[in-house]
Amino acid sequence: MKKRAASIALVLSMILSFTCQAGAVDANSGDDGQQVSTYAALEASRGDGTYPVREEMLTIAKLVGLTKLNAVKYILLDCGMKETQFPSGDSDYIAMAKSVGIADDKFDGSAACSLEELHTMENSTAAVNLRNAVKNGTPLFVDGVAQPIFPYTSGVPTKDGYSNDKSDIIRYSVYVETNYDTDGDGKLDLVKALVQIPRAAAKNRDNHNFATIMDARPYITGCTDNGDDRKFTYKEGDLGYDLNSLYGSAKYQRVSTGEMSTMDAAEKAKAGEWYYLSPYESSPKYPFYDYEDLDWYDYFLVRGYAVVEVGGLGTRGSEGLETCGADVETDAFKCVIEWLTGDRAAYTDRTSNIAIKADWSNGNVAMTGRSYGGTTDFAVASTGVKGLKTIVPVAGIASWYEYTNSQGISTGSNPAYSDNLGFYCAGRYIDEDDWNSIKDTYQAYLNRIYNDQIELNGDYGTHWATRDYTAGNAGKRTDDKTTYDNFKCPALIVHGLNDDNVRTKQFQLMYDAFKGKGQDVKLLLHQGAHITPDYDSHKTSLLIGDETYNSILNKWFSHYLYDQDNGAEKMATVTVQSNIVDGGWSTSDTWPTSDEASAYANTLTLTNNETGTTTINSNMTGISSWRDAFTAASTSASAMYTYDVKDDTVIKGTVKVKIKATPIQHPDKQAVEAADFDAVEAAPRGVDHEEIMNPDNQVADEEEYDAEDEYGIAVMRAGSNSRDALMMSAMLVDVSDEAFQSYTTSVTEDKTGAVNWVGSGAEDYDVIKFKPTTSKYKIIARGWIDLANPDAGFSSASAANEIELEDGTYNNYTVYLQPNYYTVKAGHKLALVVYTYEPGKVDDEHFENYGITIDNTALSAVIPVENGQYTATMSAVDNKYCVSTSAKNGKVTGLESSMVAAGTEVTLTATADSGYDFSGWTVNGEAVEGGATKTFTINSNTTITANFTVHHSSSGGGSSSGSSTTVSASKSDNGSVSIDKTSASKGSTVTVTVKAKDGYKLDKLTITDAKGNTVEVTDKGNGKYTFTMPEGKVTVTPTFVADNGSQTESKSYSDVKTGDWYADAVKYVSDKGLMSGTGSDKFAPSATTTRAMLMTVLARYAGEDTTGGATWYEKGMNWAKAKGVSDGTNPNANITREQLVTMMYRYAGSPKADGKLDSFSDAASVSTYAADAMQWAVANGIVNGSNGKLNPQNNATRAQVAAILMRFCEMGK
Repeated sequence: MKKRAASIALVLSMILSFTCQAGAVDANSGDDGQQVSTYAALEASRGDGTYPVREEMLTIAKLVGLTKLNAVKYILLDCGMKETQFPSGDSDYIAMAKSVGIADDKFDGSAACSLEELHTMENSTAAVNLRNAVKNGTPLFVDGVAQPIFPYTSGVPTKDGYSNDKSDIIRYSVYVETNYDTDGDGKLDLVKALVQIPRAAAKNRDNHNFATIMDARPYITGCTDNGDDRKFTYKEGDLGYDLNSLYGSAKYQRVSTGEMSTMDAAEKAKAGEWYYLSPYESSPKYPFYDYEDLDWYDYFLVRGYAVVEVGGLGTRGSEGLETCGADVETDAFKCVIEWLTGDRAAYTDRTSNIAIKADWSNGNVAMTGRSYGGTTDFAVASTGVKGLKTIVPVAGIASWYEYTNSQGISTGSNPAYSDNLGFYCAGRYIDEDDWNSIKDTYQAYLNRIYNDQIELNGDYGTHWATRDYTAGNAGKRTDDKTTYDNFKCPALIVHGLNDDNVRTKQFQLMYDAFKGKGQDVKLLLHQGAHITPDYDSHKTSLLIGDETYNSILNKWFSHYLYDQDNGAEKMATVTVQSNIVDGGWSTSDTWPTSDEASAYANTLTLTNNETGTTTINSNMTGISSWRDAFTAASTSASAMYTYDVKDDTVIKGTVKVKIKATPIQHPDKQAVEAADFDAVEAAPRGVDHEEIMNPDNQVADEEEYDAEDEYGIAVMRAGSNSRDALMMSAMLVDVSDEAFQSYTTSVTEDKTGAVNWVGSGAEDYDVIKFKPTTSKYKIIARGWIDLANPDAGFSSASAANEIELEDGTYNNYTVYLQPNYYTVKAGHKLALVVYTYEPGKVDDEHFENYGITIDNTALSAVIPVENGQYTATMSAVDNKYCVSTSAKNGKVTGLESSMVAAGTEVTLTATADSGYDFSGWTVNGEAVEGGATKTFTINSNTTITANFTVHHSSSGGGSSSGSSTTVSASKSDNGSVSIDKTSASKGSTVTVTVKAKDGYKLDKLTITDAKGNTVEVTDKGNGKYTFTMPEGKVTVTPTFVADNGSQTESKSYSDVKTGDWYADAVKYVSDKGLMSGTGSDKFAPSATTTRAMLMTVLARYAGEDTTGGATWYEKGMNWAKAKGVSDGTNPNANITREQLVTMMYRYAGSPKADGKLDSFSDAASVSTYAADAMQWAVANGIVNGSNGKLNPQNNATRAQVAAILMRFCEMGK
């Protein structure tokens, strides 16, 4: 009796509080005129036995009327759900009621609840069996979809710690025995798996009611610093590792010493198994904890799915070696599924041999994950393992070859990548004792695969076949009779059409593989980049039409894992988000495979009406933005052809570009028709974990490059006159005369204010939409091929065979562009652009320039379209030159177009800021005469700079046209003089740079005014002198004398030419010892710069000795950390322009930032942390911008770093 009274009192207080929250309700009538649930009505109802109304409800109804919301709350709690499952209050109760069918979309919680409505709610609850599901701890399905009835507790420890006995989600680790001994310790490797399941699944042993969602993602256990801390390297020489050693059999057989239940394992589990600070991914300001995906699948945990997260071989907690996608990695993940189906042993730890079974598992498994996690889904599916019922790979890799290569050419800055990513994910490195047990073996293994990739140099071979899940058994070990072309489950493949990390060809390869095996395969394609539509790490959600991504997955998993008949298998073949902004989503029942017979049933074939040949070259001097330049007109480095689109055209699939071309392998050694190679320079070629390890963001260490290695970059093939790895690129572009909106590869998100409800106490997601950008062009698709691999086709394996190139000998090529689904609007143009290399996908340090001559009559593009089959012609676009302007302490106006035809006259006006005077023009780094308004004739790619100096008269600022007088220099046979301005106003500062020829040195520098008086000169060092401009004309006269060896010769570089805009800066930093070359005579001005490089440079500038140390940059990094210049994280990552100025700003003592950024069109893209630094840099002329942009997120080249360093150093003088 006491228990019942207490229950009534508790529920009464709850209902009264509900009533207060919802507002008073009339006890006699409802809004619809029906009788309100009162004591008398409920008593009568109970008497006739019609409705199952509980005693407590009757007692409460005796005292108060009920609202619909109160009734919902009572019913849900009465069924056994916990108040903790509704942390957001009313909105959670209403969402849950709608989810389980108690309420509909018109539900008004404040309305009075009639007797009939109450009974309907009670009956709805009984109909779906909510009470029994909660009581028995079994998954509940409404309309064939799992419901969030299981309470949630985070795995993150609170201030009081963590204990499984207080958690509604049980977490523990198991160690699954695999098939191989990859680390050579005599035992079969154990791989750690973290299990998360609702408590109800674990409580009843042999329940066997729960299906599993598995995420196999090597990043999750913690990543390394690529060897810096432990002084580990592996790229030197050949350590003689035999890859057969990877498949070692066990000398020691494990024998179970006992068995432990799930609950017993959970009781001994510690939060430190899945939640710990990742030492190499954290900084004091930004701590990072693994497992990073701990809460990514909460949506499914509360709906009755188990979640298993696995790092894999060689990751922290596991044994073996991390191999970056090799067959042994795939096999180990397969073994975890075999444990879930009861077909493989697992243990509670790595030493005790106490066995543990998945006693809660129904044997049905789905795999899903993003990037590397999506890759492993596809890899394991290729084995046909029993129990894997479906996969949902997101931005996954089907062939690792295609991640860093394309048709015979490496599309990263280094053709070796597998070793880099494998070591990055090798979490055993974190625990020193564990690391020491494998480091020698692992060093030899990494050395082997590094050398294998270097030797292949972008070609396909065994190394890539081992990591190509579309290649069947090629390159893989099949000792246990496993086959790797054995897809037996359906797949829902998810990919962003603007993903430039894992490119879209990967989803096409997956689609082809499943289709080829007769499996049901669907595509879900969005306009984002490298993300999951419900981006779990961000807790953001992209709606797919009116549905959330997780709700689509829930329906899919409910069908394939719990056999719910909900129609998931009837989902359209393609669900795609339109590239037309606000165009919504559409579906299609077809998608072309890459097989020609089916892929091109509907095509638009573009042929070329141009005759003769077109020659392009890899010299991009003066082209500041290749995308802007190549999509505007033909250039010296690109050929553009266009077609006028008359009707809206939907492109759907893989575009084939057919090119007949011949190489020009050594343009600097021969005359080349229709190309200008006068200024030859070395041309480039070939924590968000995925972006950190994006091959486009990788660069070789400054002091590790050895010219002997050749790096496989556009090199001479041994024993041949043929070069290898010459990139030819093609792209299809949507071009319009009017700017239009589109989504790009750097898609940003806007929160809509709506919320994606997760339920049962798990964190909700913010609903977002992608933010479009506005431009006159949108690149639809790109592709790359090696000129030495003309037979390379769509399949990775077709890129295995090279030929010897001969100048003048034409070969036929088919360049396969990355697949897309894209609508081109009527009135736009489709542009086909053929160009040499693509900056950012190649290394620009180590090879000579090259050219390509194209046979125009053979050029065509076969474009798959939604409907129809037709042919049209495209026309060549005339060549234009790039023109850009720059200025500091003033502005330049008059440039109407950044692309102009040869011979175009451009009239520009320089206007000084207040307090400054115009002092002259420079064109491509050379001073030219002229006043503040000057007309320039453009016959090459041109950068025009207006120079300004501080105003020293009382007349104020503004344009100083007509107030300047000339500065001239006397000629000398033994040296040269350059002046930063050829006209200057009185009081302005003029800088003179003197350079003696070899064997000579400057004896004296004389400057005289118009009256013959000597002007005082200040020696700034390193050949630079300054003087204050007097009134009237000035003459500069140098006197050179023979150098008998007393003067140290300045370092010169073969890839830095006199007149290059950065030449003086390179000399300056070299003479100061701040930067050195990358080889015996190379500076590599266009190469990117790492964070470690800048830390070292600033340390040198501060007078620190940076020599010695475990790594070349250790001392510089330690200095930077001690001085607060940098936190030392990600030393090998490329440094961006805003990171560069931020380090300098901190070195300068973080002075007051009084510069303005509003004159730069991309000022809003400057990160918050870098805003003050960028303002300071602009105010002090350290950063000038380009074409009105700061480009803060762009990687800084070595030339840019040299120039900015020189300005920074000179600023203090």
